[in-house]
Amino acid sequence: MNPPWAWTAKTARLLVIDARAVFPLGLWLLHWAWWTLGLALFSIVALALLERAGLSLRVLWPLARAKMIGAEREVTNTSRFRERCRF
Repeated sequence: MNPPWAWTAKTARLLVIDARAVFPLGLWLLHWAWWTLGLALFSIVALALLERAGLSLRVLWPLARAKMIGAEREVTNTSRFRERCRF
């Protein structure tokens, strides 16, 4: 039997959707237009699908950044590092 304080580590939910996925509705509340409503609903559905796949934005962001940057990192290239070094 879990005590109620153990539930504090769980993600907050609004019905079945992660509560953090509802933040795009704030964009719509600030700018009422059909396209912002569509964007907010699309992002809510996309975030719900990501959660269903077992990913979160904290996990997805480094994966996307690694895909954009590629395998080569700036720090490992010592010749370019030396060019920018001031001493």
